[in-house]
Amino acid sequence: RAVAAAVALQCWARGRGALVVFALRKKAAKDLGNIQQELDRLRASLGEVKRRLKEANHLLRERTDERDRARSQRDDAVKQAQDAKAEAAKAAVEANARASSPPPPPPPTTT
Repeated sequence: RAVAAAVALQCWARGRGALVVFALRKKAAKDLGNIQQELDRLRASLGEVKRRLKEANHLLRERTDERDRARSQRDDAVKQAQDAKAEAAKAAVEANARASSPPPPPPPTTT
């Protein structure tokens, strides 16, 4: 009887152990599934972040190009204004010089 009880106890323990292992495997498989779902969600989120970053970089590049074009146009306008001012000053100096110089002598007359 004692031997039979010991064998029965061993079988029960093995069965119990098998149930525990089965339950642990089942839980591990469920956890792995959850981890896979979370990983897939994170990958999708990362893809969205990459897409938005690419879009933001494109907009930034466009705005930088617009800013550079506007800056170049402004610099060109400033240069033209400075050139016009210099031309006006030169013309004023020449006009003052002509106005303050004595009139040219009359051409010689030949008789």
